[in-house]
Amino acid sequence: MVVVALVVAVPVTLLIRGGGEDEAPTVTVDRAAAPAVDRPDEVDRKLGVAVHQLPQGWRSKRKGGVLTMRSRRRDAAVVVTSPGPVERAGEIHQQAIAAVRAQYRDVKVVEESRGELGGRKARTAALAARPPEGGGRLGIMVVTARGEKRAYLVEVFTRGENPGVALLEAQAVLNNLELRG
Repeated sequence: MVVVALVVAVPVTLLIRGGGEDEAPTVTVDRAAAPAVDRPDEVDRKLGVAVHQLPQGWRSKRKGGVLTMRSRRRDAAVVVTSPGPVERAGEIHQQAIAAVRAQYRDVKVVEESRGELGGRKARTAALAARPPEGGGRLGIMVVTARGEKRAYLVEVFTRGENPGVALLEAQAVLNNLELRG
């Protein structure tokens, strides 16, 4: 399971840092062309996830069982995957935090809570960390949600000079997330 968390955490660091020139194709949501009905902007049936509205300028891509959504400014990313059965949600949560500790520096758990995400019971850990090569602080949120059969892992990464905007947009993504599995 740690491998899954590392697979998610490392590429997201690249996404919010600036990425490379050979980046995978992404989908941009065109609000003007969207009908007025409540049709999700992004649906991954295999993963069992729908996002009902992405913030303006956000892009999404699906690859290998991972749905990644990021801001145009690359200062925020939300990553959703389902690395195991619902019975392993607690273990997945701890392994995801351990993976963040292994990949980043100066990791601190700022707050932990329980609530709901996407209509499912969830456990959240808010973390602060530094990239391995140094630089400014990153805000990282690790959330595990208990679906009917699946455990969902949702990770949020924010950075930048204006973290308030990045946090608000990432929160909007989370508020519009539906976990169907």
